[in-house]
Amino acid sequence: MANRMIAYGYGIQNNAIVVIAQEAETVRGIFKDYLDGSPLKKIAVDLEERGIPFYEDICVWNKAKILRVIENDKYIGANGYHAIIDRETYRLANEKKNEKGYTANAPDAMVEYIKTSLVCSRCGERLYKKGCIGDSDRWRCPNKCGSTISKVKALEIFERIVVAAKDNQELLAVSEDEPHYVKTQELCATQMKSADKSMTDSRALRR
Repeated sequence: MANRMIAYGYGIQNNAIVVIAQEAETVRGIFKDYLDGSPLKKIAVDLEERGIPFYEDICVWNKAKILRVIENDKYIGANGYHAIIDRETYRLANEKKNEKGYTANAPDAMVEYIKTSLVCSRCGERLYKKGCIGDSDRWRCPNKCGSTISKVKALEIFERIVVAAKDNQELLAVSEDEPHYVKTQELCATQMKSADKSMTDSRALRR
């Protein structure tokens, strides 16, 4: 139930969305602290100091994550989710947020850095960013392999890597003997097959 492809506070059980009680209490606490006057950064720091996990056992919080919680209308029952807070609490918190003019967008520099390192797990091609319906962008494979990852998920993985590197700085050591990524013959063949199919489809459309 720690999969953050679903909103914090929820999980999947028997193919149904369920509320994770401990996370739901954290969500209510975030709204309460915010309405009581705590800044976003302070709320994030408090959660980390208390050892409240955001993803699996990773207790990494920041202003953007707190803001995403405050903005998420799933917590009042939108899109088939179970309500965790009441509508009045949600309304007051978002009115306060709008007055301060906060935005939950990740820093452009961080997003630009991350997207240069994202590659398709099937063919090895660089993923490209494309807007999609909803509140997040996604990176997709140009070869239609089906590989896709949301901006939110990519940032979460990046944070986990940073935490791991902080705990074990030997991971940052670079060796000239380490192998670099090289496309295998199978991957090259897959790409050529994909390109041939695209050309065939294009010719068929022109007929």
